[in-house]
Amino acid sequence: MKSRILIFTVLIFSHLLFSAEKAPLKIDATTDESLAASFVAIASTLNPEKSQALSNASAAIVSDGMKNKLSEKTMREKFHNKTADEIIEMGKKISPTQSDFSLKINGTSKEEFSKSLVPMLTALSPEDQNKFAQALAFLMIQSQSKNESEETFMKSLNGKSAKDIILLRNDLTK
Repeated sequence: MKSRILIFTVLIFSHLLFSAEKAPLKIDATTDESLAASFVAIASTLNPEKSQALSNASAAIVSDGMKNKLSEKTMREKFHNKTADEIIEMGKKISPTQSDFSLKINGTSKEEFSKSLVPMLTALSPEDQNKFAQALAFLMIQSQSKNESEETFMKSLNGKSAKDIILLRNDLTK
């Protein structure tokens, strides 16, 4: 009799455990470690398309925060206790649906180069952000394989728009 009660109890508990709707995971932005760990935990539960959308939204939120000179605490608060869907929605409100390719890279120094990339990224749609980031990474790797200095690489991109960078990569991979 005891074994039947035990089996019955385990079956009911299992049913309740597996049939209960799980609450979506949320970002814990209390520390750098918890922020990174919770992002990884959430991303691992998403399909590739939604994971990319989360990545794009996060980049848009961070870029917007940098552009607006938000403190680290304020940036953490934007992510803290948010689900992937909430972050994606926040990113959609920030990210443009059409890209503005009018901004140019300033390759006169490492600092100016880095500063010019933030507004460029925020002016691009998520799709164009990905294309631009991939093109820039490709060009960086190509430059390193030629043993070019960082300075030479930055100067070679000086005055170019995101569209110029994307087209340059496309031309080189044909």
